[in-house]
Amino acid sequence: MRIPNPDNYDLIGFEVNRGKKAKYDAILKNKSNGQKKRVPFGGKYPDGTPYEQFEDQLGHYSQYDHKDTKRRHNWLKRHASNYAYRFSSAYFAKEVLW
Repeated sequence: MRIPNPDNYDLIGFEVNRGKKAKYDAILKNKSNGQKKRVPFGGKYPDGTPYEQFEDQLGHYSQYDHKDTKRRHNWLKRHASNYAYRFSSAYFAKEVLW
């Protein structure tokens, strides 16, 4: 998910996603009108089990940390074109999980 005009938003914080598709939500607040927007990030399998990540900075899914630098390098290389967009799902995944 990409946010149009990310300069118009401030990052408020993170929450654990309550659904079966994502691990976390980044909570953004629009500077002009105060509306909040949630950006889900961090994948889960269809049964709700989280994918492994390099290191969970928030700690809720830290039991799924693999600490494998080669896997981290491959993930960063594979998603390089996506995490360049500020406040996108890939941006938050890179900053918090990888």
